[in-house]
Amino acid sequence: MDNSNKNTDIEIIPKSSEASDAKADEVECCKAILMKANQLQYQLNKLSSKIDGLQLVDQSGFIEESLQNFTRDLDNQVASIKAIQNMQAEEFEQKLLEKDRMRLELLDALNKQEQSHLQETESLKKQLEASDKRCLELEHQVESHKSTIEHNTICSICFDQWNSSTEHRLVSLGCGHLFGDNCIRDCLRRVPECPQCRARADQGQIRYIYGRPL
Repeated sequence: MDNSNKNTDIEIIPKSSEASDAKADEVECCKAILMKANQLQYQLNKLSSKIDGLQLVDQSGFIEESLQNFTRDLDNQVASIKAIQNMQAEEFEQKLLEKDRMRLELLDALNKQEQSHLQETESLKKQLEASDKRCLELEHQVESHKSTIEHNTICSICFDQWNSSTEHRLVSLGCGHLFGDNCIRDCLRRVPECPQCRARADQGQIRYIYGRPL
């Protein structure tokens, strides 16, 4: 019995020592693992902070680049709009200049036309004055011829002297006016009236005038 108990005690003591050593090793291992985990967590936090910083830097750079691109596009659009406005302004100015040129040409043409009309009017006025003067001269000549015809031996139709034997011998109408025979017959064929007084007449009224030779 005693031997059995001794053997049991002897066997238990080593087992308890091994368990204690194993537990101590396990604790040390856990501490080492925990320390390693803490170190890894620290490094992870540090790395995460760096990554966040890099992301912020990248985002700020992206934002800045986007702003630069937007500003560049906006400047290009503004420049394009200004170019279009300048082009439109130049076209408008050209149109105004063209209209002014056409207006000046039209005014010049109107002035020339007015001057031409004034010259034509002045010329027509002079022609009318000359015509009036000529008409007065002709009226005086006609009156003079009438007076000559009434007091001389000249046919009032052809203004030649009549005679007493040829086709142009002296004849009279019923109204008493004298003419050359062939002249008055030709006139009466065209118009049946006296060339001087416009009285109605025909060839049946023609009378030969007899007297001394003309």
